[in-house]
Amino acid sequence: MLRPSASTPALVWTLALLSTVSYGALYYAQPLLAVATEQAFGWSRTHTGLAFTLALVVTAVLAPGVGRTLDRHGGRVLLTAGAVLGAAAFMVLAVSSGYVMFVAGWLLAGLAMSLTFYEAVFAVLAHQLSGPARRRASLTITLVAGLASTVFVPLTTVLLQSFGRQATLLGLSALLLIIGALVWKVLPDSFRASSVSSPLCRTGGFLAHHGLHPGADRDCRGRLATGAAAARVRIPST
Repeated sequence: MLRPSASTPALVWTLALLSTVSYGALYYAQPLLAVATEQAFGWSRTHTGLAFTLALVVTAVLAPGVGRTLDRHGGRVLLTAGAVLGAAAFMVLAVSSGYVMFVAGWLLAGLAMSLTFYEAVFAVLAHQLSGPARRRASLTITLVAGLASTVFVPLTTVLLQSFGRQATLLGLSALLLIIGALVWKVLPDSFRASSVSSPLCRTGGFLAHHGLHPGADRDCRGRLATGAAAARVRIPST
């Protein structure tokens, strides 16, 4: 397990920035981007809301697989891929000229959300820190990411008013790419055993260790990730 060291603050703040930018760009900016898209294409809120709802469904469906993969391989590649996929999603949305491509862009964004939101970030944190250090880090990430709407709603508004829909999408895409590069640079490439503190997961780890239920530990994290992601799925108001 990582002990608090000079590298720990960099790890924590990188994960905090990833959470903030991901939530801000992929989630909180969506209503503003939806209005701009409706005005550009003459679509209704039903069109844009359905695409975003499908993105959230994708996030929930992929959560078990993401949790198991993070458990096996760690988070450097996956979290970086999430930020890159988010950037790619916004590029698709920026160049989309029809509804099918627009939906495809948001489906890609749903994949990115499953790899960059709290569930994935806290799973990686649990692999890297334990005890009081992990609790402090979790609090820091939660507090910083809690500012996502405060930062990105006015930022997106200014960008849309000053540069338009396409430039705003490309700007958010570039920001996600920068965060992806930071994640790749800071997160360790070596995998460390998880310190998940849930009694259910501790029991699963014990069973797996003694060969009584080899998949119990992975199943536990998969169920935790599924429940957390599914709780976030909602139908946007029309």
